[in-house]
Amino acid sequence: MKPITMLTCYDALTAKIAEKAGIDYLLVGDSGGTNVLGYGDVCEVRLEDMCFMTKSVARAKTKCKIVADIPYEAVFEKPAEILTAAKKLTDSGADILKLEIEEGRIEMLKTLTAAGFSVCTHIGYTPQTPNLKLSAQGKDLSRAQELVKFAKQSQEFGAEMIVLELIPANLAKYITEILTIPTIGIGAGKFCSGQVQVWCDIAGFSPRIFKHAKLFANAGETLLNAFSSFAEEVRNGNFPTPANAVSVDEAIVEELKKQG
Repeated sequence: MKPITMLTCYDALTAKIAEKAGIDYLLVGDSGGTNVLGYGDVCEVRLEDMCFMTKSVARAKTKCKIVADIPYEAVFEKPAEILTAAKKLTDSGADILKLEIEEGRIEMLKTLTAAGFSVCTHIGYTPQTPNLKLSAQGKDLSRAQELVKFAKQSQEFGAEMIVLELIPANLAKYITEILTIPTIGIGAGKFCSGQVQVWCDIAGFSPRIFKHAKLFANAGETLLNAFSSFAEEVRNGNFPTPANAVSVDEAIVEELKKQG
């Protein structure tokens, strides 16, 4: 099977570029909160933020499937309203909802799939999980067993695919082999069914190049150069030029001057 490609996407402009590039899935991640909305942590992202970004991506009308994160607010602060949150996200244009899975959240998966929602689970490093260290997950037997359990339960209870984040490559390979649903890796090695990346990380907009990513193009530097050149040319009088404007007959201007 051809490997699946997935990129984060928070707006219509980026969605159209991703479609032209041949990307299969657009992930409206809560990472948009820290990457474009100015939040300090993904847990600050609200459901209304996720709906706003999802609607923007959907307006691009691409052929890509849209996956939207169920935010921290819906999972931890208002779990009883999970179906309402799910409906708002699908009404905003999401084809699939992504749910981070840790202990106790399988029941939420069951609730969503029983109600007919398409779900992608997310295991390993799950950014919404309180006190979970930002590090590779599954490096000891106990945690590896737990992740395998979550993966099996994800499939058993109706998940259509599963994101494996910061999981050792050989463990991710094993999980992929025991499942029939696709696995999408991020920092989980090459043996997953597909790969997802945060577009800001691979295009030069993040503060550093993370181990799980690669700088495919330094668009951040290109954009900085464009903005700097614009500012410099405005200040030194080189932009705009006559070619960037239109003029009326000078007689009209003279007549206006006479009229005061």
